[in-house]
Amino acid sequence: MEKNEEDKKDEESNIEIGNNKEIDEKKDNKDNNDNTKTENNNISKKENSEKDQEGNKEKSQKFEYNYCIAEKIGNKPGLMDKFNVSPAYKNIVDFLYSIQATIKGKKRSEIKRTTNECLLEFDNLYSKLEEIYKNNPPKEGEARYEDQVFKRYHADLEKDYEIIMNSTILKSDKTPKNLILEIKSYFLDSFGNPYRLDYGTGHELNYLCFLYILYKAGMYTSDDFPYLALNIFYRYILFMRKLQNNYILEPAGARGVWGLDEYQFIPFIFGASQLVDNKEITPKGILDDTVLELFKDEYIYLECVDYIKTVKSGASFAEYAPILQSITNAKNWEKISKGLVKMYEDDVLKKVVIIQHFYFGSVLLLE
Repeated sequence: MEKNEEDKKDEESNIEIGNNKEIDEKKDNKDNNDNTKTENNNISKKENSEKDQEGNKEKSQKFEYNYCIAEKIGNKPGLMDKFNVSPAYKNIVDFLYSIQATIKGKKRSEIKRTTNECLLEFDNLYSKLEEIYKNNPPKEGEARYEDQVFKRYHADLEKDYEIIMNSTILKSDKTPKNLILEIKSYFLDSFGNPYRLDYGTGHELNYLCFLYILYKAGMYTSDDFPYLALNIFYRYILFMRKLQNNYILEPAGARGVWGLDEYQFIPFIFGASQLVDNKEITPKGILDDTVLELFKDEYIYLECVDYIKTVKSGASFAEYAPILQSITNAKNWEKISKGLVKMYEDDVLKKVVIIQHFYFGSVLLLE
């Protein structure tokens, strides 16, 4: 039976309606997709914004602590088991890795002078340390343990501690209350032991902790890490060499030739990071005195090696620095840079002779 005109119109109308419905469905789906995309974009923007805020927060946040005088707990049973998994241990290692990352492949001359108020005041801090040293000159001709000058140096440093801090790095109105108490033990114990007349990597560790606490207190940000490592910390190393040599300080807990250096370790960690991806200087380059002379002012690893060669005599480099000699066989500076942090953990942070003298306060915690 043939369809009449009305039936045909109805069918065409249904087809048209069906097509419109399909179009509407597609439009609805498109709208839903657009809405979903918009929501996803908004979520993504929000997440990125939160990440940016977290990044800025990490750079500039002033962490809240109940600052107190940090104290030793001594070699109690289970000390090392606790310390090896402690927040303090993780904080120190993370701090080293974070600083390393900011100075990879950088010469000292490429580091811009900081504009941070606290770090700029280190110029005045070091001037005051030099002044105390000049007021306590070593006496020539006296036996080491008869010379009481280093004890007087330390006594003057402790006596003037608050005046020094409040007139230099802590003079800002923004300095957290009682921060001066928290950093005291770390700072004073950074300059050797006045009773044993020695200095070593444990004292150097205290100075690193002193700088770390200033960072957590918001006194400077991670943007300042390159200046911190290659200027402020390096100046500490140079100053301590003066005290070592002129007060004739014994190396504390030294491993003798089986250590990187009898007194210090951290400048090698920072210095190796500077040399990562360097095309001119290979690990074996440190054996070449010409290379040391040409580049020691730019790379503190080379300067440290040059210094060791200067103060040691009567033997070959391989004999008085076998560890540094063996490191020259490494494939590249990247491996050396990472390996030195692991070595620092084993030779310093995991040694009871050092950690039994470690200070714990409100920032660096045992548990």
